[in-house]
Amino acid sequence: MRLINTETGLLEDFIGDDIPRCAILSHTWEKDEISLQEFQRLTDPDLEQDPKTIAGKAKAGYVKIQGCVNLARSREIPYVWVDTCCIDKTSSADLTESVNSMYRWYANSEVCFAYLVDVKTYEATDGRHAFPDWEKSRWFTRGWTLQELIAPTVVEFYCHSWYYFGTKQSLYDRLSNVTGIERKVLQTNDLSSISVAKKMSWASQRSTCRKEDMAYCLLGIFDINMPLLYGEAESAFLRLQQHIAASSTDHSIFAWGVPAGSAVGNQLRSYRSIFARSPADFAHCGTFVERVILQPDTWTQTNRGFHGVFPAIPAPVAKQLFHQSAAFLEYIDDEDYLVILNCRSSKPTSHSRWNCTGVWISVIEARDDGKHGFCRVTDTITFQSLAGIRQLLDSFPEKFCKDLWLATTPRMIRLQRDLFSKRLGGFLVRNSVYEDAKIYVNTNGLYGNQVNGDIKILPCEKLPVTLYGGLIGIVIVKVVVQEDGIDLEEVAAIIVGYASNSTKPLAKVVSYQGAEESAEKKKTPLESPLDFARRKFIEPDKEGYEDHAAWDFEHKSFGINVLLGTVLQKDMIFTELEIRLYKW
Repeated sequence: MRLINTETGLLEDFIGDDIPRCAILSHTWEKDEISLQEFQRLTDPDLEQDPKTIAGKAKAGYVKIQGCVNLARSREIPYVWVDTCCIDKTSSADLTESVNSMYRWYANSEVCFAYLVDVKTYEATDGRHAFPDWEKSRWFTRGWTLQELIAPTVVEFYCHSWYYFGTKQSLYDRLSNVTGIERKVLQTNDLSSISVAKKMSWASQRSTCRKEDMAYCLLGIFDINMPLLYGEAESAFLRLQQHIAASSTDHSIFAWGVPAGSAVGNQLRSYRSIFARSPADFAHCGTFVERVILQPDTWTQTNRGFHGVFPAIPAPVAKQLFHQSAAFLEYIDDEDYLVILNCRSSKPTSHSRWNCTGVWISVIEARDDGKHGFCRVTDTITFQSLAGIRQLLDSFPEKFCKDLWLATTPRMIRLQRDLFSKRLGGFLVRNSVYEDAKIYVNTNGLYGNQVNGDIKILPCEKLPVTLYGGLIGIVIVKVVVQEDGIDLEEVAAIIVGYASNSTKPLAKVVSYQGAEESAEKKKTPLESPLDFARRKFIEPDKEGYEDHAAWDFEHKSFGINVLLGTVLQKDMIFTELEIRLYKW
């Protein structure tokens, strides 16, 4: 551990537990921060008159460090630690050790100086200084400052000009309001009884400059040590959750999402892994506490996913337990299961203490050993009557306890053929030639919850049409283009579905002419099959295949090009239909 000597201003190394009394700085990184190498050069007496040294000492980052050193020296504290210049960020070993030890360093410090650089002060009429907007400081929005508030016993707050305006102890209530951290935690620094979901919720509105740091800044809060791998992006947060699950039986780690029926809830069916993408998924989980409904069994994490035994209630049975229509999501299929978790919301309502929490899962493609895996359905969490769940589990303990293999990454999610056709369809219509063309779309779905019927005249540049159902059956497209004062019209039907012997979707473009067609034409409709595997998507945010076929029905002045793509984007499988007009 490197510390700055407050008397000499130089860095000194300390090994093991022989760490002297020190203050520690909590701040937000700005421009012109001073690295370890630059600090060593600026404090080299042989370079004191060097122009680069003089310019470097004028940087805001160096001035901030000196302000911290001067404050500690005035308090007779012999050393200070500042993350910008006390960590060698060119050494992966040093960086990993520092990040994994940082929570402990803050907890063991004599005092933490929280420097809120964007908080200004003014002198009131009575001569005292006022700090009106300190709760709006950027300091409260950063990921790293979360542990820097919780870990130290003593935190002192200072504004831009190093005026003191309070401590963690004197500002308990206001700090609790702005951070969501309950007063008891701020008073005791004890996190042992706090659920995983609640800890995650504290970080849900915070951000870091690098995606990986959103996971790394939480290591100390969850008492986790793991290697730092810059370049892994969001995978760092997945690794963090896997480490937490490996050392905990807290089901609230799976309870991320939004309450069913809430205004912010996603009303479309999508597919997610069992783990969250980021702390933002836990934004509505600040009231979660553990509740033992079924004694938790051991679980394991493998290359096949997350394996454990959970209470899993089939959707038809779960429907009978819901007494409020808003609580049951209309896009839940009968093949789905409601998994009951050992946690509940402690939100103060008359009935919350008698509720339990559930998440929906759906079966996915069978693994090579023939066993089915499951994935999470949407990001919705459901609160269900504990009494009804207890009765079911007590009456049929073996029937409703299921051995589950749960997908932990989006790449594990592959839907079965018979389920795929019921999913969300996202359709896109483009017109690259005729700006004044009018496009009409008529859909005929295969399932009751799909959109059927006419869709009004649509703008031609980009037109998203939302339908429930991935492969919807038949899409009839009518294009009207005006040339020389005459309306030219083309009508196409795109039949979308599965062949009886195929596991991949296919489409055919067929003629859809009116009554003026000859009987001969009606007997032999023109059609052009689409080859599903013709070309792979190359866009980085898409994964799947696309088909294309062009057809000119009456050899008029324009043709229709149809493209059908099946893509996996943001954990959601959908069909993308693109219709392009072109001149012959």
